[in-house]
Amino acid sequence: MRWAYLLLGFAVGLAFAQTVKFPVPQGQTIKATVVSVTDGDTIKVRIGNELQTVRIIGYDAPEPTQPFGDKAFLYMKTLLEGREVILESDVQATDKYGRRLYHVWLPQVLVGELMLLSGLGQIMTIPPNVRHVEHFQRIQTAARSVGLGIWAVPFPTGKQERATQGRATQEGSDIVYITRTGTKFHRAGCRYLRYSAIPIKRSDAIAQGYSPCSVCRP
Repeated sequence: MRWAYLLLGFAVGLAFAQTVKFPVPQGQTIKATVVSVTDGDTIKVRIGNELQTVRIIGYDAPEPTQPFGDKAFLYMKTLLEGREVILESDVQATDKYGRRLYHVWLPQVLVGELMLLSGLGQIMTIPPNVRHVEHFQRIQTAARSVGLGIWAVPFPTGKQERATQGRATQEGSDIVYITRTGTKFHRAGCRYLRYSAIPIKRSDAIAQGYSPCSVCRP
């Protein structure tokens, strides 16, 4: 069963290899060995003689108690445990929980990319750590079109979509979008997102000082 999840990710990745321009590390990099997997987006690594907890940048995996959370954990465990990886830094080094923040690479491929392609995670990029976000957006669009994992559930439309958005807003966990230079957050499709659209949780946008757009009223 473990190998089924592993092969699934690589099979989907190969399907898009000819159409997607893949990124390369741009920040500082360091090699590490994955000691254990905590969940679908958090791992423990050894760098030299030091153990560190790493929250992988760029995506959010379901929690173990949520749908597909167990599969995300199993996939990561099969993919990474005991392997050497490359850690790429972004702007911020740690999160509010003290975990190290890195993009995690296997040879020539981002772990976040594999998780998105497999439908075992969705984009969650929190500024200023926005490196590779455009690539992640393209990958997630491709994954949704295939309908694997969390994308197997049809995307809500019409009244159902508005109701879902309303519930998410009340819970403070919906996804909104910001730009690289603006001070507002927006709904998808807002005209102010013409040149850049960086996804972020609504609650995180508010916490970081962004205010709602007066045009799209997110």
